[in-house]
Amino acid sequence: MGKTERRLLRETEVMMKAIRFFVCLFATAVLSACTGLPRAGEVVTVRRGGQLSGGIALNPKGPTPGASAQEVVHSFLRAASVGLTDDFATARQFLTKQASQEWNPLASVGIYPDSQSQTASQTPTGAFRVSVSALAALDREGKLSSADSGATVSQEFSLIRDGKGEWRIGALSDGIAMPKALFDSLYRRTPLYFSTFNDKYLLPEVRWFPRQGGIVNLAKALVKGPGENFSGVARSAVPENTEVLNADVDGKTGRAKINLSAGAASLSDSEIGVLKAQFAYSVAEAGLAQSVELTVNGTVLGGEAPEELSSYTDPGGDPVVLRDGVPVKITQNGKGKTLFPEESVKPLQLTDLALGYGDPPLGAGVGQGGTQLSLLDFAKKKVTSVASGNHILTPSFDRAGWMWWSESKTEGKINLFNPSSGSRTVLNLPQIGDGTAQGLKVSREGSRLVAAVRKDDGLYCYLVGILRDGSGRPTGFSKPVRIAQAVTELKDMVWIGDTRLVFLAKADNDTGFGLYEEEVGGFLNPLPAVGNPLRVAGGKGKDSLVVLNSSSDLFGYSSGVWRKFASGVTSPAFPG
Repeated sequence: MGKTERRLLRETEVMMKAIRFFVCLFATAVLSACTGLPRAGEVVTVRRGGQLSGGIALNPKGPTPGASAQEVVHSFLRAASVGLTDDFATARQFLTKQASQEWNPLASVGIYPDSQSQTASQTPTGAFRVSVSALAALDREGKLSSADSGATVSQEFSLIRDGKGEWRIGALSDGIAMPKALFDSLYRRTPLYFSTFNDKYLLPEVRWFPRQGGIVNLAKALVKGPGENFSGVARSAVPENTEVLNADVDGKTGRAKINLSAGAASLSDSEIGVLKAQFAYSVAEAGLAQSVELTVNGTVLGGEAPEELSSYTDPGGDPVVLRDGVPVKITQNGKGKTLFPEESVKPLQLTDLALGYGDPPLGAGVGQGGTQLSLLDFAKKKVTSVASGNHILTPSFDRAGWMWWSESKTEGKINLFNPSSGSRTVLNLPQIGDGTAQGLKVSREGSRLVAAVRKDDGLYCYLVGILRDGSGRPTGFSKPVRIAQAVTELKDMVWIGDTRLVFLAKADNDTGFGLYEEEVGGFLNPLPAVGNPLRVAGGKGKDSLVVLNSSSDLFGYSSGVWRKFASGVTSPAFPG
């Protein structure tokens, strides 16, 4: 069974699970029934009960004659949540003509946990307000952002009687709301791949589009290009003024056929190769097709996707740790290879370690109680002082050879040093200037940076694109995007994929630290963890993860199980 077939099987299972779930979810009325529009502010909890007669199909019925105001709101919520199946035609039957014309259901999609129940109350004006704890929100371009801890999804409805005396919704908020299980069944995760400006890597921007019309949504979004958060960081090979004439998937061959307008005919062979790579990666990762055929006005585009163009670079190898302050390479059988003469590094009193890329890589160590940053040349067995400061955080290396670091009190400044050229620069990220920095990590391809800072009102994790000049020197950042908003405390974080990070953190009401995986533009999900974790490191995928606990034991992760394979170590690190 191939990758696409396995993905389609998983999606079918998700769909069936969601349908079974919603047969129960909408089985009871959202609001208690009555014959008039009450003015009291009593809060009513939405209960989940038994199955309604005939179940809850994804095509709910329209208004029932004589329905109470509460029943109208209840039925509307049910119809709106699955409105993608009939273009919201049924949901609009519960609205007045003017409200129907003004209502934009896809302006936003509020997503709430499956375990939560909606509560309904009335405002002093008699309008109904329906609220539930928020998990995430989707905007009209398909960009998903996780919700702050304690945030809610809230909708408000005002009702009037129509000419026949029936209750109808005359005013309501734009957007809809649904539980995550239903969201998973109606929306498809769709990574859009764009090229970095040096055309060495593909950079994904995750969107969520309705499953109906999936290949059309993907093609149009790719042609439109990256969002403003990737401005100056990624580009599309699609020329301006190019349009998608048609797009579909051949059910027999599993091939997506995408026909573009004449603007794409002017592309060079190398640009055609990049364009094909963009569509091939995007279609495959979305699980929409096994292959792609691009045409311009019906004529097949030639050229091949560059073999070296990839979306994620696996650092590979075994983790390097500190053992009694000395860098040691640890294999899965627990054996270690000392990488540096003890007499050279013992005086540094190293507590934190970072690795660059290469064989052997360069390293960086923080020592002397967080006041000294040193460069470790493993090939030459040479130590070079890089900087001094107060509470220097663990550095991060990028693919271009730059070392990134900051102090906990940054004033918004991030320091960079290139060991090969000796060049230094300082970049400003104002968002981390008014708090205490918790850490920073550069993505594997070197185009994105995650920086975490604790402010007076909580923890903030920002994702920014890295702007570079023609030589690869970092020059600035794109517009910041906040991620991992449910994380309240942070100890460590690591990239394990082109869109995925793992946080060693607390989230919401956690009493202890655990591991959480978040896809940028996706959801935060808990992972199995070891007791009393202190640090996390990894390369590609969850099975590359290693966790250090408070007893200085190192655990490796494989198929959902943690196994100890080293003791008496600190600060595990992979390249990056």
